[in-house]
Amino acid sequence: MVNPVRKAREAKGLTMKQFAVVLGVPYSAVNGVETGLLTQLPATWEKGMTRLGMDYMAMQRAYMEWRSRKAEAILEGMKHGD
Repeated sequence: MVNPVRKAREAKGLTMKQFAVVLGVPYSAVNGVETGLLTQLPATWEKGMTRLGMDYMAMQRAYMEWRSRKAEAILEGMKHGD
């Protein structure tokens, strides 16, 4: 299960630090999204993502779906003692 934001960032050939600079956000925000700690993409990312040719709303939906699947996998693992 690959984080869609990470996949898109890597497809652009950007490091997390470079991505943060282009988005105008702290590195910790990018890290928070890529690890699934944030519940959704911050609205402040929209302008930078658009400059990179990314569809912010589509990425928001993909991220939230990914995060939901990640949570379900964690819960499922708990049922099986993982």
